[in-house]
Amino acid sequence: MESKQKCKETEKLFLTVNQADLAINMYKKLKQHDEMIRFVEKFHADLLQQTHVHLAQLSEKERKFSIAEHHYVAGREYKSAIRMYVIQKMWEDAHRVAKNSQDLGMLNGRPAGVFLKKILVSIHVRLFLLFL
Repeated sequence: MESKQKCKETEKLFLTVNQADLAINMYKKLKQHDEMIRFVEKFHADLLQQTHVHLAQLSEKERKFSIAEHHYVAGREYKSAIRMYVIQKMWEDAHRVAKNSQDLGMLNGRPAGVFLKKILVSIHVRLFLLFL
């Protein structure tokens, strides 16, 4: 609780001297990614998707797959989220992300559509084989 209070005080100080980037770096070092995202969204909206993808990659390396998925989806990198789950042989999760991205129309275009069809067929086969 005390450290959270100190972060808020430091954040206010950084904002007072127009140094939002220092607040972003502070939250990054403390791994307070929600706070970091809040600042990126407010002060560097053009970097928001890229920041989400970066956090997704870090989370994936740390084997925090649901957090990685959250950031991949927020960064509109559905294919990366699906591939992550396929590599881990987490077929149900791969299927869920693929279906959600299809339902949202996020994998538009011919190459994306082909990718989605191939991956869904592969996932369906794997899921079928699991239940035999």
